[in-house]
Amino acid sequence: MLYKRLLKRNHFQQLEKELKVACLEVIEKLRTSDDNDDIYAFALDVDEDYGTIVIAVNSESLLSARIQEVYPTYTEERINGVSGLKYNTGDFSLTYPADNMSENLKVLSNTYYDVLVNADYSRYEKQIFQYKCKFLETMVSVLDGISGAFSKLNTTDDFIYYVIQHDVSEEDILSLMRRTNSCNRINSIFPEFEGFDSFKLDITSSMSKHEQVKYWIQCYLDFMMEHESQSVRRLHKLKKNRFDVKNEIIDLGEYSIDELLILAERYGRELEHTFEWLIPMKERLKLLRTWTDEEKKIYTSRTIEGELAVDFLMMIKEIGRVDAATTQRLYNLLNDVFQKNREFRRNGLVIPVIARTLHTIDPTKYPEPVIGSSDNKLVNYKEFGLS
Repeated sequence: MLYKRLLKRNHFQQLEKELKVACLEVIEKLRTSDDNDDIYAFALDVDEDYGTIVIAVNSESLLSARIQEVYPTYTEERINGVSGLKYNTGDFSLTYPADNMSENLKVLSNTYYDVLVNADYSRYEKQIFQYKCKFLETMVSVLDGISGAFSKLNTTDDFIYYVIQHDVSEEDILSLMRRTNSCNRINSIFPEFEGFDSFKLDITSSMSKHEQVKYWIQCYLDFMMEHESQSVRRLHKLKKNRFDVKNEIIDLGEYSIDELLILAERYGRELEHTFEWLIPMKERLKLLRTWTDEEKKIYTSRTIEGELAVDFLMMIKEIGRVDAATTQRLYNLLNDVFQKNREFRRNGLVIPVIARTLHTIDPTKYPEPVIGSSDNKLVNYKEFGLS
């Protein structure tokens, strides 16, 4: 039986009212605690698909402790920035799930979840989309409504309050941040983003989509090969890295597929790991006795070709929209690499990633890959038509 229940008309009004109360309770709790010092962020970490809300707060001292304990090797680029560690609510030390704050919030959260998960999308698709938009609008209204209470906290000069979604682009993150903070405040905290926008505008205004793909892929190769090209130097100045370039490639969608596949085919057929991974066990054991520690380190590392093959395949998988000819080429690559590696004691990541990509593209034809936990072998290779 199709699920036809929809939300009550006053659902989001009630949600806004209850969530404001919860946020104010958190602020009051922090006001009298030892954590009320150098607070730089107050956020609502939300998922509009399921209705989950987490109130998340962090301070400079808690961030420093987190970096020392968990991310001691992180560079400044990976800490700061729109999608950096500093503003990643998943690493905030002070978090308060909304449905634990009150029984009313729990009921409202569960109701929203039940409606969206069980709704008849063929009939209510437009209504569900409107619910998701209204959910995000409500989150922004909550923060606007309590903004005066932030004066009770000892905040930094660059303090911001914002709504953040899961698995979205930097542009989407920044867009919501600008809903609750002035443009001057956001530009002063993230000056590199304004510069990056200008950088991208120069590219989009002077290049076709296919030229943009080639440009960004070359930037990615330059980053991976540690080639300080002019573009890489400019991106470094803007505090951008290969992950930002990767996002640009993925955002170009289907335009990127052909170039990515050409490179995945080229690098995927190269050796993914150095000599030690590829020789039979008996011969390897004999050679290991003669190698120095330095030789062992060199011969057991991944090749740059292997890393590039996996990266480009993962980009194809993330884009997900490919035609039948591309799917066949991916399958041919899987078969070639599978045959080439079957005599080796273990596989790298290329075979599992191709198999998972094929399953993502066409789950009716290609099964969920079963991968050996110790050797990365494709256990159910016969189900993929391999022999």
